[in-house]
Amino acid sequence: SLMQEAREGFETTFMRRNGERFPVLIFEAPLVDGSGQQAGWMSAVLDVSAQRRVEELSRQQQERLQASARLATVGEMASLLSHELNQPLAAIASYAAGTLNLLGEGAPDAQTLAMLEQAAQRIAEQAERAGRVIKSVHDFVRRREQAREPVRVDVLFDAVLPLVRLQARKSGTRNEV
Repeated sequence: SLMQEAREGFETTFMRRNGERFPVLIFEAPLVDGSGQQAGWMSAVLDVSAQRRVEELSRQQQERLQASARLATVGEMASLLSHELNQPLAAIASYAAGTLNLLGEGAPDAQTLAMLEQAAQRIAEQAERAGRVIKSVHDFVRRREQAREPVRVDVLFDAVLPLVRLQARKSGTRNEV
């Protein structure tokens, strides 16, 4: 028990002659004579400034590593997002170009009108797809109180699918959705 107390110690600050403050650990234990009576105290004072410097350097290095990891993750997400958004944007551009070509051929007949309507529908679908990608990432990044509410399964799949695709592409996994 006496050894346990001696090991616990406490930390405080001492001052050197030049006025510099430094951290120390003080260990104290009762000094007991041969008859079991406490005759005084025995103390040890350890300068722990070097240890505190090492701990601070370690903490700073850990912070730098975490910041680097966050930057790498942000860069990776930006790259994956770029890829995920390029698909619907390329489709939108393609359908728009096709629509303009059909409109440039003169007065549209019934078949051409049907093709124009289908192209406009595809443009709307792809724009919505790009919007879902952006919204899912925005919702994921935004920190807010999570509210619970009933959600239809198909709506849930539509909301999380862009993130699932991003993660799958990141890990090299194929998904069949």
